[in-house]
Parts: sequence; structure tokens; C-alpha cells
Amino acid sequence: MTWRLELSGRRSGTWNMERDAAAAHACAEGALQPTLRLYGWQPWAVSLGVHQRPTDIDADAARRLGFDIVSRPTGGRAILHADELTYAVVVPANGRSMGEVYRWVNSAFLAALSSFGVHADLESSQPDFRAEYRDPRSAVCFTSAARCEVKVYGRKLIGSAQRRFRGRNGNEVVLQHGSLLLGPGHEQIVDVLAGLSPEAKTGAREMLKLKSITLGEILGRTVSMAAAADVVRAACSRSWGAQFEAVTTSDNVFAEATT
Repeated sequence: MTWRLELSGRRSGTWNMERDAAAAHACAEGALQPTLRLYGWQPWAVSLGVHQRPTDIDADAARRLGFDIVSRPTGGRAILHADELTYAVVVPANGRSMGEVYRWVNSAFLAALSSFGVHADLESSQPDFRAEYRDPRSAVCFTSAARCEVKVYGRKLIGSAQRRFRGRNGNEVVLQHGSLLLGPGHEQIVDVLAGLSPEAKTGAREMLKLKSITLGEILGRTVSMAAAADVVRAACSRSWGAQFEAVTTSDNVFAEATT
């Protein structure tokens, strides 16, 4: 199958999320091929799941630290997009369940990590999110792992979230977002969590360190976003049987593809 491959570099939170939502809508209408987009964030940004309360984040604190705040078109909890490689996959659902798509997408990331010499696993259990969400610290994505998310040494390395889009012709596509942690910048989200005492923030920071892990920590060296993107692209091509056609990030080119 032929796919679009978009390497966007680092962009603002609003640009990133609007682009992924537009790709999902266009694919649902049959106007765009399946897409893999790999990118980063400049400036760093806190993204909130589509159903998450904005009040989970202290907007004034985020502004002081220079972080953008944006809502994702997908679900899940808050992430500070910092030292990471972010991916967006847009693909027809083809009757597959949410779990089946997670497993299919994340199998490629297991292969990518294997290329780095890292053995990773998919989480087999599903947390009781209703109970977890009563804890204010649960506002953060990387404090728990859902079924089929990628873990190393029992700690979450890649956070992911999905949403389905239906076209006017009934076609259903999946947009899956994911964040592969390269370094520890994501831990600074604790500094912008709303309603936590200093003691609670200390506890949240310790929990985040315990529950998450970065590729840099595993390998004992720095991995650039570009290097990670190259390995992920190759692994996705092998795992999915995808023939990638690179496209530019020009808004004009994108507009032409979606009209």
C-alpha cells in the first residue's frame, strides 16, 4: 500500500494538531492516502486529550515557562511535548477495533526499538481509569499505561491515543497519536499541573519518574529526533508493508491534496 510520509520538523502545537485533524478528515472523505507524520514541537507544548478539562493545567504557569497549551483531536491525558518524537498515523479502520489498531500500529514501534537493541513489550492490562482519574496526578498521560501501549522495564516509553473520523460516504479512519520519549523534558509537566500543593507536585514528579522511561535513559546516550524518525520510518515500512511517498509540509500542497 502507498502511504504519505510527512517529516514536518518542529512546529507549534496549534499547527501540529490542526494538520493531523485535517489529514484525518481528508482521508475519511477519500481525498488523502494513509499518512504517517513524524514531528516535534516548537515551543514545547502541553496537549490535552479531546475530552480533558483545560482546568487540569495552570495556564499562567505554562505561560511563564514558555509552554503552549493545545487540545488534541485524540483522547488520552495531558502530555508536555518536549524531548520526543511525535507520530500521527491516519489509516482506514477497515473494521478493526481500537485495540487491534493499537496493536497493529505499535508493532512497528516494537520493531523500531528492536533496531536500537531495545526489547519492549505491549501493556497487557487495562487500568481502572475511572478510579485513577480521582487522583489529580492522573491528569498526566505518562503516569499510567493503557492496554497495548509500549513499555520497557515495566515503564511507559510511548504514550498513545486514538480517535475515529467518519466521512460523508461512511468511510471510517483512525487517527492515532503517539509520543516516543527521547529525553526527560516531559517531566516538567508537573510544574504546570493545577491545584497541587508543593508536596503533591513532589509526589507527582516521583511517580512520573517511576512510571515512565526515555530512550536516552535506556541507551545511555542522546538520540536525536531525526535519528529516531529515520528508524521509525524504516520499521513502519517493513511492519506495515507500506511504500512511503515523501511529501512536503507546504500548506499549499496539503490544501491541494484535501480539496
